[in-house]
Amino acid sequence: MQKLLHNLSLRKKMIVSHGSLGLLALLVAMIGLMCITLMLGNYTEFREGPIASTEAVGDVLYYSGDIKGGITGVLSQNSNAYFDSFNEMMTADAEVIQSAINTLKTSLDYADSAEAMALVDSLGRSFTSGETVRTEIMNAIRAGNFDRAATLYGMEYRVIIQDIQTTAKDLKLLVAESNDTFYHFCLKKANEGVTFLLIAIVICLMLGFLMTRVGSAAVRTPVQQLMHISEEMKNGNLSVADTLTYESQDE
Repeated sequence: MQKLLHNLSLRKKMIVSHGSLGLLALLVAMIGLMCITLMLGNYTEFREGPIASTEAVGDVLYYSGDIKGGITGVLSQNSNAYFDSFNEMMTADAEVIQSAINTLKTSLDYADSAEAMALVDSLGRSFTSGETVRTEIMNAIRAGNFDRAATLYGMEYRVIIQDIQTTAKDLKLLVAESNDTFYHFCLKKANEGVTFLLIAIVICLMLGFLMTRVGSAAVRTPVQQLMHISEEMKNGNLSVADTLTYESQDE
């Protein structure tokens, strides 16, 4: 490269030298951007997969327990005085559970677990059956038929709720295990990206240092050669002019 720069004008030498350093800086910036994109992608995958799955399982456990407690409380009081607000609360809880199950059907793709998906399907079937029974219980409570509501709850709905919560707990264990595996996978990818970035930075710094030295030598060497020839000619050695190999006309 030094030979290529030898007879270029000073302006062109500076352009080549600075341009090369600029390209190296651009390369480092692009690699850094790729690493940042990779890390953001890992975060997005983790947010839409493990975190969403954990939250969904938690919602199923919490709101199924809330429905169970709400119905038990009303049946123990044998009163439907506040039925409308109670019904709205139970419906809202059921909607959260349905939303959580729908989330699990997509958010668990990262786990790649047939067992987990089977549990989600089981959860969905149990919830659907439970909603049919819950509707009958709510109608009985609205009509003031608390014996009928208590029978439906004790013989059918309580069993379904217990099944939902047992399935959700089993799913919670699988989700936790899959989350740990996925976390280490993302961490490995992030570490590989950072390592690659550091290696690229070191290589670019070395190339930048080399290019700076070459560029500096390309400017310094002709000047030193001219000074040496000028000194020799000043001392009467005119034949030394034949050794001049520098041909640029600007210095």
